[in-house]
Amino acid sequence: MKFKKILSASLCLALVLSCGLFSVTSKAQTLKEDNNPKFNEYLLDGVEPGGVYYKPEAEFVQDQSAGHYSIDTNANVLWWYEDGAALLCKKYALDYGDLSTLTVEATVKNLESTGSASAIFESASAGIIIRNSEANNSPYVFLHVRRDYIWIVYRTADGNLCEATTQRIESPVYPIKLKMVKSGNAIACYAQNGNKTAYTRIATVNIKMNNVVLAGLGVHSCQQDNTVKGTFEDVNIKVE
Repeated sequence: MKFKKILSASLCLALVLSCGLFSVTSKAQTLKEDNNPKFNEYLLDGVEPGGVYYKPEAEFVQDQSAGHYSIDTNANVLWWYEDGAALLCKKYALDYGDLSTLTVEATVKNLESTGSASAIFESASAGIIIRNSEANNSPYVFLHVRRDYIWIVYRTADGNLCEATTQRIESPVYPIKLKMVKSGNAIACYAQNGNKTAYTRIATVNIKMNNVVLAGLGVHSCQQDNTVKGTFEDVNIKVE
């Protein structure tokens, strides 16, 4: 009889543990997916070292049914201690904290000058972004296309000087698919350049962020007197 009680208790404990494991596993597999989402518009107007400042302008287009987005702006740059950029972003809750995975994908169709300049400035950029908040000095990772390469810039904490990865892909050819995967503090960045058939991992950046982040698209021109237009398609954002 005593053996039966012990066996019964053991079976009950195993059942409880298995139910708990199933619950955790189920939560980890819960999927929230946004195909061509409706974004909010953000204009960051941070001050550069030396006091360089201007209030940026931007024209945003969101055609969700066609999966088409564009940002036309003279915003300054995602760099230094504060950022100037035009963003189409949405807030996403990472319900399971460091166990959550956030994936951001988009195709950059083109980045072109729409102002007086005949060509874009070498540091003008269009890409995808994961950002801690809408504050000008917020931590972020920006995987983007420039005139001559595909690159990653980031800020590790509020108000820190931005950094850039040594790894990049030279000679961008449109269309260019970009992907970022955030798992815990690690954000892995990938690109599929031109006629490539698979993603190439560029680098992984480690940044501590909140459990609610901004994710979406970003463009900046680096020139107050010239606008650039970044065009995007096939935007997909999911939380697992």
